[in-house]
Amino acid sequence: MFGLFKSKKRYEQESWALFIAAQDAARNAYFYENLEVPDTTEGRFDLLLVHIFLIINRIKDEKGGPQLGQALFDTAFLNIDEGYREIGVGDMGVPKRMKKHMLAFNGRMHAYEQALQHENAREELASALDRNLYTLVHFEKPDTLHRMTAYVLNNAAQLQSAPINDIMAGHITFMPPESGTMTKES
Repeated sequence: MFGLFKSKKRYEQESWALFIAAQDAARNAYFYENLEVPDTTEGRFDLLLVHIFLIINRIKDEKGGPQLGQALFDTAFLNIDEGYREIGVGDMGVPKRMKKHMLAFNGRMHAYEQALQHENAREELASALDRNLYTLVHFEKPDTLHRMTAYVLNNAAQLQSAPINDIMAGHITFMPPESGTMTKES
């Protein structure tokens, strides 16, 4: 009954659905077992940001896209904040961690966007992924970075061709990494 008087934020349901899709995609064990993404808190966070970037990059120029992108950001960071509190990080520690994550978010969004706009998007994106997602990784498989770059580029292309009304309604599907790492040229 008391929920009746609570105002609903614009794009709340849609942003939650998009966040869950990004989170589910980032939890795919294939990334950690076959694409050498570090199975750490930082590695999982960075992979989540890759998927959130793909969504925000797709919707940013659409009507209502900036608002949905902001709602997605808010939803993601509210979820991260709640996660820290659930594991017992105190009120003094959460803001410091959140500030660090927000700076990382902004830096990665900018790096990935710049990479995709570059004349040589594949090489620039590989470099950005190497600096951010694979910061401390010494690759065991020489084609890992190439395969992850292909995954991101293929999903960006797939989302570009997906109906915008579906995405704006919170309906999104990422290609699975085992199929999305084929060497489709962009």
